[in-house]
Amino acid sequence: MFTNYFVYNLTAFGDHVEGSIAASDVNADGIPLTVADLVYMVRIITADAMPYEKLSPGASEAAVHLSVNHSAAAVSVNSPEDIGGGYFVFEHSGYEIGEPHLINGASDMTLKYSDENDLLKVLVYSMEDDIRIKAGSENIFVIPIEGRGAIELSEVQLSDYHGNLLTVDKSDRAVLPRHFALHQNYPNPFNAVTQIIYELPQASHVKIEIRNIMGQRVATLIDKVEDAGVHRVQWDGLDQSGSEAASGIYIYRLEVDDFVASKKMTLLK
Repeated sequence: MFTNYFVYNLTAFGDHVEGSIAASDVNADGIPLTVADLVYMVRIITADAMPYEKLSPGASEAAVHLSVNHSAAAVSVNSPEDIGGGYFVFEHSGYEIGEPHLINGASDMTLKYSDENDLLKVLVYSMEDDIRIKAGSENIFVIPIEGRGAIELSEVQLSDYHGNLLTVDKSDRAVLPRHFALHQNYPNPFNAVTQIIYELPQASHVKIEIRNIMGQRVATLIDKVEDAGVHRVQWDGLDQSGSEAASGIYIYRLEVDDFVASKKMTLLK
C-alpha cells in the first residue's frame, strides 16, 4: 500500500487516508509520506532495525543528474551514504516513454512506476535485507525514450539505508560511465521487442550484432560512432532481410574499441 502511494498518490490508502498519513512517519523525523519512511519501514519489517528516536533530516547531501540522448534518459546519483530508496518525478512532453529499467548498483533493487498525463513517477526501493545502492557515483536507472520532446526531473527524494532523508542537489554534472558495459536485455525472454542497454565512458565506434547459437550473424543493430553515456537499442526479432527470426536462444554482442562483451537472450514466438 505504501509503495503504491508513491506512484498512485493518496488513492492507494483507500478510505484510511488520514490514519495512513499519520502512521507513515516511521522514522519519526516529523515528515510523513517520504521514501525515508518506506526504507525504514522495510528494515523494521525484515527485523533489521528497531524504531528510531526523532531524526534530523537532510544531514547529508547527494547529487542527482538526468542525462538525455537520442534513445534514453539516464538517472545518476552521487551520494556520500549508501542509498536505501529513492523517489523521482519527471515532467515530459513529446517523447514516447518506455518502461524504466534498473542498472548497475541498483540492479538488485525493485522499481515501481506510473506514467500518466505527462508525469512519470519512479520509486526505487527493496523489500529485502541489506539491499542498497552503494555510496559514490552511479547511474541507477534508464528511461527508454523515442521521438522528439523534453523531459525534466522535477522532484527527488532520497533516503540513506538507515531511513534518513538526504538533502538533494539536482546537479548539472552528468555521471559518465566508468567502464564499457553491456547489460542484460529486457524483457527476457521476449516475444516482440526487447531492449539492450550499454554504457560508453568515452565517444567510440560501436557495433552491436545479433547472432544465433551457431555464431552466424542474424542482424546488425548498430555500427556507428556514439557519444559517451548510457545508450539503448532495441531488437524487434527481425533478421537482416526483414524476416522474423525463429524462436530460440540468440547472442547479442557488443564490440567497442578493445572491449567485447556478449550475452544470451531468448526469443519466444
